[in-house]
Amino acid sequence: MESCRSGNTPAGHAACLNQGRVSVAVKRMPVDGAEGLLEDVKQLAPYKAAALTDGSYGYAVTKRGRRVPISWESMVNDDLGAFLEIPDRLARAARRTEEYFVTTLFVGTTGPLGTVYTAGNKNIVNATNAGGDFTADNPPLSVDALRQGIAVLSNQVDADGQPIMIEALTLMVPPALEEAADKALKRSNVEEGGAALENVAQGIARKFVNPYLTDDDAWYLFVTNLGVPPLMRIVFREMMRRDKGPDSELYRDTSEIEIFSDEWTDYRLTDWRTGLKSKP
Repeated sequence: MESCRSGNTPAGHAACLNQGRVSVAVKRMPVDGAEGLLEDVKQLAPYKAAALTDGSYGYAVTKRGRRVPISWESMVNDDLGAFLEIPDRLARAARRTEEYFVTTLFVGTTGPLGTVYTAGNKNIVNATNAGGDFTADNPPLSVDALRQGIAVLSNQVDADGQPIMIEALTLMVPPALEEAADKALKRSNVEEGGAALENVAQGIARKFVNPYLTDDDAWYLFVTNLGVPPLMRIVFREMMRRDKGPDSELYRDTSEIEIFSDEWTDYRLTDWRTGLKSKP
């Protein structure tokens, strides 16, 4: 068996997850704790121990795959080598499937999932979560809306009660908001509502256009710098290619070969504090 190449479909799910790849179903141990402020240690005194909160979660693997049958006649008539592209076609299908699968973990058929973005999680762009002088609830994408979103993320704290440091962000938008995202990220200083605004997102946020987002108005912001737990962790077993070639019983019976691909996936929602949404 061999792994197929992933093709030229971009992987945007890196914006909101920690991705792993394994060859079998596994059990992982997530941990929280020991990241709070360090205590003073008196001379000759012992260091205070910190407790780690751990949990075990298994990946109940799901499998997706496809097969492409090729007849002997088709192989003989393939003057342009089109069948040599089949592994890459399957690899692109796998990458698109991963992108779609990840998107459905925080987006439903009509927009952001209410089980992920809740009042209790405080990961919705609104006046309550942002505080300060912000008054908008679920504002449309703009420079000021991004400034409010960053304020919401800045008010979140980790499991030790410490502020979440924001050094890098990904703004995820549907195709309909690509132009608005470019304007919001690339302009240094703007005027909105008669007031001059500094673009605090410029330089730390990058844009990703996700074609699988189901709402043309909703936008999402994720913290992506190192050391910050992602919104979710996910595991993929590499897409594997398996061939039934000329030495197979299938070929002997039907003069047909087949190329298979399959992939295992599962996920765990990890930290709702590092991602937010705004749906006008």
